[in-house]
Amino acid sequence: MTNQTPAMQLADMLEAQRRSVFALCYRLTGSIEDAEDLTQETFLRATQSYERFEGRSSFRTWLHRIAANTSYNFLTAARRQREVALPDPLATTDEFVAAVAAERNEQSVRESMEYSFLCVLQELSPLQRLVVVLRDVLGWSVTQSAEALGTERAAVKNAHSRARKHLNARKRSGRAVPPGHPDAERVMQRFAETQVEGDIASCMALYRDDAEVYVFPSRRLSSSTDIREFHEELRQMPPRLFVGVRLNGSLGAACYHPTPDGKLARTGVVILEVVRDVWRSAARISRAYWIMEAQSISSVPTPTEMDPPDDVAARFVL
Repeated sequence: MTNQTPAMQLADMLEAQRRSVFALCYRLTGSIEDAEDLTQETFLRATQSYERFEGRSSFRTWLHRIAANTSYNFLTAARRQREVALPDPLATTDEFVAAVAAERNEQSVRESMEYSFLCVLQELSPLQRLVVVLRDVLGWSVTQSAEALGTERAAVKNAHSRARKHLNARKRSGRAVPPGHPDAERVMQRFAETQVEGDIASCMALYRDDAEVYVFPSRRLSSSTDIREFHEELRQMPPRLFVGVRLNGSLGAACYHPTPDGKLARTGVVILEVVRDVWRSAARISRAYWIMEAQSISSVPTPTEMDPPDDVAARFVL
């Protein structure tokens, strides 16, 4: 027997879904701040409408529907023109996967939540973005998606078709190397070495010919000339060490620069998308994502400051 009131029970139910709702809003907006606000608004709307919840779906699905609708309204309010931006490098993948794994294939959900997918997702219109998440990530039907958005099935089908065409056009040929694969770690190891040593030629050799570099929050480099110039800029203040870390299901590394007191301070994060071409044996970088704003990397699970490693030759550590 419980002494909880209905309001207290609802509050507990909402709190149990906080991480999954936040992760859904984050995937749709690409912003931690917006996702936090939308999560709170979703909870407020759910509290106000809970008496009308008939239990035809699970509480989690019902709440995700409110979150999806709330996010969509936010993205389209006042003809909002949002600049294409890189999502903040927050590691919320595991929480989102756990929320939908019982209804979806965990591996397919995890792959769709990798950082490269999140970045490309931000290039879509609000409706296309939402339909992709509802249909391909949460596994909702056309009818469920249309009901959640208050629109026609035909509009959902059309938006999904256009979105898939864009996503497919942005895919790289070849086979993606999983972030935990030794080949991905070797590429990251070598990449870190080229940054510490300022070896631009060796760094560029790690990139595919059609590689792209994203610099948070909205800079995208898509030519070898621009990528080379970017690394020339970085070489002016070379890092001392890279520490491997998983972010949004992708292999990343926090970079550290020496401080006047002999310590190493975290100054940025780089995430690599590694692909192996069918006709090549070596894996190479398809996309690299750099985040160098202190506020944006505050949640990265590596020390903000550390002592130099005992091995003075170390360039990269996992």
